[in-house]
Amino acid sequence: MTDDVEEIKTKFLEHFKNAGIKVGVIIDYAAIEIGVTNKHTAFYNVYFNESNGKTIKDIADIATGFSTECYSDPLEYHLNILYSVNFNELGGSCYGITFHESLGQFQDFIGDRIIFDFCNFKKDLTIGNSQNSLTYIRIQQCHLQRLTISFSSVKSLNLTGIRVNKRTHISIFKMINSISIIRCEFIDRLVMPNLKLEESSSILISKSSFHEFMDVSSDERLQFLNRAILRDNNWNFGKIKPKGFFNSITGKTTTNNRFSNSVYNDIDLQQHSFRLLKSYYLKKGLQFEVHQFQRLINHINLTKDHLITRDRFMLFCARISNDFGTNYVRGLIFILVTSLFFYLSLLVTLYANDQIIFTLSKDSFISFIAHFLDFTNISKWKVDFFGLKENNIVNIFLYLGRVFVGFGIYQTITSFRRSSNI
Repeated sequence: MTDDVEEIKTKFLEHFKNAGIKVGVIIDYAAIEIGVTNKHTAFYNVYFNESNGKTIKDIADIATGFSTECYSDPLEYHLNILYSVNFNELGGSCYGITFHESLGQFQDFIGDRIIFDFCNFKKDLTIGNSQNSLTYIRIQQCHLQRLTISFSSVKSLNLTGIRVNKRTHISIFKMINSISIIRCEFIDRLVMPNLKLEESSSILISKSSFHEFMDVSSDERLQFLNRAILRDNNWNFGKIKPKGFFNSITGKTTTNNRFSNSVYNDIDLQQHSFRLLKSYYLKKGLQFEVHQFQRLINHINLTKDHLITRDRFMLFCARISNDFGTNYVRGLIFILVTSLFFYLSLLVTLYANDQIIFTLSKDSFISFIAHFLDFTNISKWKVDFFGLKENNIVNIFLYLGRVFVGFGIYQTITSFRRSSNI
């Protein structure tokens, strides 16, 4: 394997020397990793001096030429950009590049299209020039920290197979013809304000995963959602935690129930987005998504101070019994917990009044389980608890407990029926 790597190293250096590029001077400019992929795997870094007079695209093209000219099976190579570059140096198209610094110098970009394929961004990518118009933006199979796209006009925007760890912000101020977001993963919020759509604009968001949510709160006239096709997306309803809200002003997340006006505004944007998305799925007849977005709306309602006590209590009961009709397992847990609470309270009360005694025996345990099952059986009202027959204390706890058990059974059945209609 060592001979293979040394041979590749020698040929590699000769190839760049013949191309007029000096290599081996390490000044944190750029590096290419060459991978040997036939039976063995090894990597070799070559650093390029900025004074060579070649653009990064030139270096990438030379590396590609070296790979295809010297080997029948092209080598895998990867270009690392170790300093902040101007996008013009990249020639408008990037393939297989790792950017170690933020990339955002697009002010003087003179091309009509921007393409990133199989790139990795260690820091933020900001594609922004509100004065310029582009024909095409494509970001495909890339891993990004934060993504911001802001242009005057873009005819087509294509995001495919990307993962964004922080917030994604897309603003097109004049017009856009088509948007496609396919197989993408957004760890933080996706925000798309200021989208001016043409009459024939098409929007496809398919097979993408949203760990937070898609902010469509600025879509007051439903220009976006009325044209959008949302297909097979994973909204990660179980991972969205609307008890903590992001404050766009402080950049922090607040988790208590007392919010400042700025945080309330952000909560309202969340809730409005949930309502719009719920309305979209309601028109499509997709009840599972409708109930899930209603659940998130109700979670936000519980945090608001102006909610009257009666409504707050109703929402609280709906949350703990089946999470607003979306979790039948929570309904089963609610039945078990409430029935155990009232049953054990009954036993303690009877014991305090010297009407029963506790003993540790097999028969006592069986009797304990049998009477507990009788306690939860709301169809059986003639029950003789521990030979007490008609007993006022038993009747009080029995009726109170079965009110909650019956409520839990109803909530469990309701949420199960909704969950089965996916």
